Amino acid sequence: MANTIVRTAYMPYITSMFMPRAKGDRPEIVPDGCVNMGLVGQFVETHNDVVFTMESSVRTARVAVYELLNVQKQVPDINPLQYDIRQLLKAANTLNDVKVSSAKVY
Repeated sequence: MANTIVRTAYMPYITSMFMPRAKGDRPEIVPDGCVNMGLVGQFVETHNDVVFTMESSVRTARVAVYELLNVQKQVPDINPLQYDIRQLLKAANTLNDVKVSSAKVY
């Protein structure tokens, strides 16, 4: 802790997450050649993930720690339920203010 340096930075406006962008617009979590610096948060290049969630910020931190400390562990995959048709239908019902029936959807 005595040798730790933390620098704060201004964050981009909220609309920046929705601006068109291309791969490479954002820095990698651990830039090439870095052995003691990781970039975390919603404004780094993530693979198979989206920004604007707390989960994405935590995932980038885990990736940085695993890579910098050479931990042979994989960050858990994103919850696959986001692509499950049953979950999508339940979400659509909720968005349309339709009460979920008493029958459980599995």
